[in-house]
Amino acid sequence: MEPIQWGSYMELGLPAIDKQHQALIQMINTLAQRLESEELESLPELIQSIVDYGQHHFQTEDAIFSDFDPDYFSWHQPQHHKYCRRINHLAQQFSIAQDKHACAQEILNFLYRWWVSHITEVDLPMKSKLAK
Repeated sequence: MEPIQWGSYMELGLPAIDKQHQALIQMINTLAQRLESEELESLPELIQSIVDYGQHHFQTEDAIFSDFDPDYFSWHQPQHHKYCRRINHLAQQFSIAQDKHACAQEILNFLYRWWVSHITEVDLPMKSKLAK
């Protein structure tokens, strides 16, 4: 899997959110690297860090977005809840999985698709509202 390339095409123009998005992308890329090099012993801590940091990020994002557009926020926040349910389920499955590599690969696939899509298709539409 190719690393996610952070670029201006992903920036909202809010330093706090952009910095957090960039950190999450780096964590996902680190997960991919560790999977590729079979560094499985470090995966539980990394996966938990991704889970925790995502929740921290959503708190930051929700606080900012709710002030700019309550209607958008009421549509946007449930997506965060859905993500949290899914990633927590996957992390729980990883903790009991016999095949840690396969389970971690499933987590990586989910994270890769979800975060790229969420940033570029869900968060970026707020950019025009934030610029006003």
